[in-house]
Amino acid sequence: MWGSNWWRRMGEIVAGQANQILGTKITLQAMDFNAAYSRAKAGDYDAMVMGWLGFVDPDEYLGEISRLQGFSQHHFYASDKMDAVLERGRAEIDLVKRQAVYQEAERIVGDELPILPCFCSNVHNLLRPN
Repeated sequence: MWGSNWWRRMGEIVAGQANQILGTKITLQAMDFNAAYSRAKAGDYDAMVMGWLGFVDPDEYLGEISRLQGFSQHHFYASDKMDAVLERGRAEIDLVKRQAVYQEAERIVGDELPILPCFCSNVHNLLRPN
């Protein structure tokens, strides 16, 4: 995991809870972001704590971490089904239909668990029409 105090604390909490509940012996390795990112891209880890914020479009999150060719896909998850759903979402311009497509993608993530979402941040975006 990369070493900012906030992410380090999140890693300590997750590892502590897993160790307590599951009887595991997870230890953390904190490092600067560049080193952590290089190791993530190489698959040189057993588990990692990562986070994203500030996204507006669902494809910025689901597409980038769940598509095999996604920019932030560091866990080598491959699913033709997921890739096809995400391509449908990228092509859809009707917002109601697009929402249904990304809800389907969320169900796939929930069923296959390539990642384990742990929490939603309390960071909020405020937007104005102008």
